[in-house]
Amino acid sequence: MEKLGTIKAREEPLQRESGAPTPNNLNLGLVGSMAGNVILPPKSPVIHVDEKGIEEVRQALQACADLGLAGDTINKASFPLPTFHVVLDEARRQVHEGQGFVIIRGIGLSDSAQNNNNMFLGLASYIGDVRGAQDKQGSMLTHVTASKSWTVPPELRHGIHTNTGLAWHNDMGTDVIALHIRSLAEEGGNTFVASSWTIYKELATSYPQVLELLCEPCWPIQVYVPGNLVVFRLVPRYNLSHPKNPFSQACADAAGVIHSSGNPPRHIVAPLVQIYNNRVYLSADPGRLGLHPVTAKACLSSSIPSLTTSHLQALEILSELATKHRLMLDTKPGDVLFINNWALIHARDSYKDPKDGPGRHLVRLWLRDSELGWKVPESMKVPWEATFGPNGDGYPTGVTRREYPLAPSHEYKPPKYTAGSAAFVLDDEDEVNGGNTEP
Repeated sequence: MEKLGTIKAREEPLQRESGAPTPNNLNLGLVGSMAGNVILPPKSPVIHVDEKGIEEVRQALQACADLGLAGDTINKASFPLPTFHVVLDEARRQVHEGQGFVIIRGIGLSDSAQNNNNMFLGLASYIGDVRGAQDKQGSMLTHVTASKSWTVPPELRHGIHTNTGLAWHNDMGTDVIALHIRSLAEEGGNTFVASSWTIYKELATSYPQVLELLCEPCWPIQVYVPGNLVVFRLVPRYNLSHPKNPFSQACADAAGVIHSSGNPPRHIVAPLVQIYNNRVYLSADPGRLGLHPVTAKACLSSSIPSLTTSHLQALEILSELATKHRLMLDTKPGDVLFINNWALIHARDSYKDPKDGPGRHLVRLWLRDSELGWKVPESMKVPWEATFGPNGDGYPTGVTRREYPLAPSHEYKPPKYTAGSAAFVLDDEDEVNGGNTEP
């Protein structure tokens, strides 16, 4: 199988002006003293559900079936787990305050797609009580697969709907990623994670100029925003107009507003790494950075600047360090995986599906825990509010319905615009599952 996706940089060496201003958060003394950051274990720890826990899940599923509950009506109150909730509460703390991820194993899969959804939603509600919308059509669940029934060429689909590798990225806009493993590939398709904290430490000691650039609010990030112009709250921490600072004019032009022509793509300018509340936050998806390829290919005018050589090389080093410190997650069909999306960056290698059978199929939720969720930095709030809304309640502006599709779409509708490894949707009419999903 091919390697994990990486960012290809130009050949020119990364050069930074020695007198360029330095963000306050690059105090290397913090590297050894900050608390609440994730160090990955040497192998994937798994929470095995005992017979009592399995029986409690079965009873909760039966209660949901008897009452006709599904989707938004599935929560901790409607999916009671009298004793197993203690195990899940510890898992919640591990995700937010410990190793940054957990794998729950042993419940298995049902022959009923509705039961599989309800079980996933029920368990997930104990890790994060707020669910985020994954597109403007209100898709709350995303089916991550490359269906054999689709005839649309892979290059016209979201990356998650192909069998190619996905570069190191965060699902920009969410606190926690939840994945239900429905089936796996014949070969490849492994999920890898790496610690933002570990990467930060090596950047600080070995690549301080790269870390400085990653912390600068000079990264053009494609976003969905209704309307033509929205004020962005970012206040730069230092002089963006430094004459020798690469990308300085683009930063100075864009640091205060979201640029938009009324049609996608739109963008903000923000840092990819930030120290906030004594924690390292990493929020980066190479596919959402810089000029959208559709716009570039069509030679259309756009306010979104292309990435500079320095930016491309910084992303390449970030990818190399993530690969160096990666942990492959040992997942099996039926597992439920939860990942802290601020504390960990993740990637996927390419895969081959079997000739017979469903092939690799994961189902994704975006979650936030109203008690333990990490406080979101102002500079990273625009993508987050597009998922969870300005109040963080899971109801973003413009989303009027919430959908929980039971299966991937039978026919795939190519999106007008797609960006990012996590299948970020830029157009109102597009949806993250490819359209025409089963209700």
